[in-house]
Amino acid sequence: MVFLVSGCQATTAKIGLITTQNLAEVNSKLPLCSSGSPVKEWSNCVGSIIAFNKRSKYIGEFVNGKKHGKGIYTSDKGSRYVGTWKKDQLNGFGTFQFWFGDKYTGEWKDDKFHGWGVWIKANKEKYVGGFKDGVKHGSGTETFTDGKVKDGLWANGQLVSEQDMILPLSSN
Repeated sequence: MVFLVSGCQATTAKIGLITTQNLAEVNSKLPLCSSGSPVKEWSNCVGSIIAFNKRSKYIGEFVNGKKHGKGIYTSDKGSRYVGTWKKDQLNGFGTFQFWFGDKYTGEWKDDKFHGWGVWIKANKEKYVGGFKDGVKHGSGTETFTDGKVKDGLWANGQLVSEQDMILPLSSN
């Protein structure tokens, strides 16, 4: 899955206010960006931008006018990402709580799930394992709401080699 964080680009957004609570949440050691400078000039500082719709917001670190480092994004629909950025994209580690109920915590690369992560769907189905380019890839375990478990190797989102689950013996 690819999740574009559009609507809050530094080139089209307006400068927002930073509260003490926002600043504490970002937990950055960088100084505040100058509200008197255009966003494209912000570098090695913490700032806040609000999208043209006045509902999408980013507060966090900037480098060369781009979201880069630690930051928090909230979409106009209520999705929320807390994690790291690189050149305006989700990169590194973070948690994305989607407006429709899904939640992903793990590694990101170029706005996609990439590396190790935990994806819990709104219906409580859960996948723990590897991702590549936004889809399940590598070793992973998917647990369904009925208790069924698929464990094995995944490639391009499909289970290609199922592994037997070894459960501990009951002490009863």
